[in-house]
Amino acid sequence: MKNTFKIFFSDIKSLSRHFFAVLVVIAIMIIPALYAWVNIYANSDPYGNTGNISVAVASDDQGYEGQNMGESVLEGLKDNKSINWVFTGSTDKAIKGVESGKYYAAIVIGENFSRNMYDLKSALTDDESTVTYYKNAKTNAIAVKITDTAAETVQNNVKVQYLKVLFQTVFTKGQELGEDIDEEQAVNAVIAQLTDLSKSLRHYSDSVGRFVSDSSSISYVLSGIGSGSANASAALSGSQATLSSAQAAVTNAQTSIDQLANGLDGKLAELEADLDAVTDALNKLASSEVLNGSIELHNQMVDNAKNAAANLQTHLEALRAILPENSALSGTAYVANTLDALIERTKQMQNQLDLLYNDASFVEDAANITGACADTVSLMRSMITNQLKTGIDMMLTNLSSTLNMMSPLISSLGITLDDIAPVVESAGDTLSYVSSAMTRLQSLMNRVADACDDLLVKINEGTADERLQTLITVLNGNAEKYAEFLSSPVSVTEETIYPVASYGDAMTPFYSALAIWVGGVVLTAILKVEAEPKGLRNVTEGQKYWGKFLLFFILGQIQTAVIVLGDIYLLGCQCQEPVMFWVASAITSFAFTAVIYSLALAFGDIGKAIVIVIVVMQVAGSSGSYPIEILPDIFSKIYLFFPFPYAINAMREAICGMYQWDYWIYLGELMIFAVGGILIGLVLRKPFIKLNRFVEHEVEKSGVL
Repeated sequence: MKNTFKIFFSDIKSLSRHFFAVLVVIAIMIIPALYAWVNIYANSDPYGNTGNISVAVASDDQGYEGQNMGESVLEGLKDNKSINWVFTGSTDKAIKGVESGKYYAAIVIGENFSRNMYDLKSALTDDESTVTYYKNAKTNAIAVKITDTAAETVQNNVKVQYLKVLFQTVFTKGQELGEDIDEEQAVNAVIAQLTDLSKSLRHYSDSVGRFVSDSSSISYVLSGIGSGSANASAALSGSQATLSSAQAAVTNAQTSIDQLANGLDGKLAELEADLDAVTDALNKLASSEVLNGSIELHNQMVDNAKNAAANLQTHLEALRAILPENSALSGTAYVANTLDALIERTKQMQNQLDLLYNDASFVEDAANITGACADTVSLMRSMITNQLKTGIDMMLTNLSSTLNMMSPLISSLGITLDDIAPVVESAGDTLSYVSSAMTRLQSLMNRVADACDDLLVKINEGTADERLQTLITVLNGNAEKYAEFLSSPVSVTEETIYPVASYGDAMTPFYSALAIWVGGVVLTAILKVEAEPKGLRNVTEGQKYWGKFLLFFILGQIQTAVIVLGDIYLLGCQCQEPVMFWVASAITSFAFTAVIYSLALAFGDIGKAIVIVIVVMQVAGSSGSYPIEILPDIFSKIYLFFPFPYAINAMREAICGMYQWDYWIYLGELMIFAVGGILIGLVLRKPFIKLNRFVEHEVEKSGVL
């Protein structure tokens, strides 16, 4: 340790004894700071001076129906001071000015500009641009980007002007319509339209509400299915007894089918008996004894026939009730349709029999009606025999086949249920999203319907004149005010998180870190990096390293202090935490000095070249000026392995405002580079000591280097 300090103080004494050496050291302390200050000052507010950038503007607009919107756009630009708008009065002057470099860009408004704003047909058929933007790309890269923004400003201004004209025209027509409403008939027509609109909205809202309600129930069922399927899968896979129970259930279902078949055969027999009863009742009704009898006898026979038909209808409906609605089982729909047709014909037959009650011309009508009923019974008998029985047989056969297929399905049910849960869960999520959207739609419908109802109340409560005036007021409004709002309906409120006063303040971390690195490079270029202890014995390489490193470290800290003080007090840069800014800069100097000094010491001139390469890479890709996301991919892959990003981020925390522990995290990451630099100087250097001395000796022999 003593030898380390002796080497350090020996260098200090050597410097202090020579006046010009002291001047050189003083210059070394200031030069890095000047580099930072000049760049920060030059970038203090470049975008605040865009008013000095000249952009030519000219209009060839011929106008339309007394309106010249091109001139209106130019008048609007006169109030825009963000760019130096030059109104040349001639398209040729504007374009030639861009070609010569007099103007950075030019904006020319076309001949049909106004016509296209007022005449939609003209706008759709006109192939020429309404606004043409010329720019000189070779003048300056940043200036071109600024003029691009200026062109977008004009474009947005044109959009606003167009929408304003459009909406003002619409509301002006509304005013004219309002002025034409002077008849009670027109008022009533509007009231009817509003009433229909309100009812329709309420109806649609109710439909949406039912959907939302049903979807909630479905979501609940789906959640149950999701959890139930998982439980069922576990149960089926883990229990042979459960599988046996399922197989037994299939066997029981097969037995139930046989019982159902027998029951259906009985039902069909009942239908045959009912048809016989109806036929018998109709025959009696048409007999000569009844035809020649009294009205009371007529009515009694009619009742008998109707009762027989009613019994037939009851048995048909009972059979129909057994069948499930919308069943996917083949044959079920055929049977159901046949039964529905039979029930309908039974009802028609009863309606025909009703016509015979208290009929004065019973004899003539009875023959016709009973004949028609007999034809119906004959047709129904044919349908039961040929269609209903066939359909029932097909349905039972398909049901039996389905159950026979269930045994292998039950065996694989455990695997299938495992797949059900994620599908059900996904369906539940989708249904929830749709339900939320439909709820918002229902709310919107209700608000519009409420507005219609409120307007109807106001209209209906007034006298005839008041009703008319209410409608006129609604249609009139302020056309210009409505147009101004609708042409630009969105206003943006800007809230800056961690505000920065100027662009120069935002660039202070980058240029300060860069100046600290430049300071380290200057030190290795001016001062000797190899310690030459005189009068010391048994000096180790480690003692030489630390003795010389102390000199570089102290000078680096002085450079850093000058930079920080100048940033804060000379330039007046924004700094939320001045002490933290100095601490971050001091640690940055320590890390940079360790890396730069160790590379120069370990590899000589080659190490100094590596230091230059590193700074070049970091200037381009350290995210100091441009976000790393917009730079080429190579920089996003390597920038984390350089110290600049961590130094810049730590300084930003101090300048703009601290966020949680980010400041200390960045400093910790920066210290990793300091440790790496020291390891290069103490460990990695040793194998290259002789090689470096040989290279230096050969280079000196050239007499030039």
